Amino acid sequence: MRLKSVVCTVVGLSMALTACGGSNLGQGGDKPAEPEQSTSSSATPEADKHVAPAAVVVPLIPDHMPEPLKKPRENEFYGELQGTKGTLQCPPSDKRCEAVVSGAIAEFGTEMFEDGGEYANFEVWEYRTPISAQGGFDAWKEKLDGEAKGFLALPEGRFGEQKSATTSVAGNKMGDRMLLVRQGKYVGVVTTYSRADIKDDGKPGPTALVELGKLLVQRMDQAEREQAPTASARHINLT
Repeated sequence: MRLKSVVCTVVGLSMALTACGGSNLGQGGDKPAEPEQSTSSSATPEADKHVAPAAVVVPLIPDHMPEPLKKPRENEFYGELQGTKGTLQCPPSDKRCEAVVSGAIAEFGTEMFEDGGEYANFEVWEYRTPISAQGGFDAWKEKLDGEAKGFLALPEGRFGEQKSATTSVAGNKMGDRMLLVRQGKYVGVVTTYSRADIKDDGKPGPTALVELGKLLVQRMDQAEREQAPTASARHINLT
């Protein structure tokens, strides 16, 4: 579901992001604030401004994450961050990579490694302008729709300026649930594999996917406002 990548250490990148506001935790919340009206959708010098690299937008610190998904499993980025070149790849032949400025992947789970347990994977790509991000969203949607076994209805609430939710399994079974969102120049994909997505608790929508989707959109919105992306989901319990 992701672009080709090479693993780098979690600790090294987390330390590199300390100066970017990664350790300044916010309180989060169920819904991000409504974005202010912006004129950055036009191809102007302001629209080309590099707001925040994607490696700052993805949640990196375990304390940002809810129980039980707090163990770091993977952390990679595309582009350059504080003089360090990332190992994540974005092939020019892939339509999703057109006009990409930076990218990042962060994954947390109930286990430290990728060979078991529940997990949540965040993928964010920063594009040159909101218009080019719309093209990136369309390319991602085409990819995810083509692989989907079903489509998910989202509950009321804000999930970015564009959104689409799919599942890799039919019915109420364990499997990957994917939420694709766009907020300004950023396109994000949240993938969850969690029992919280299939619990019959009377709540609308897949719980883990919905709550972590809200988290990611909040952080994308903060970056668009040129604020440190500090939104947290630590107040959520998915057990």
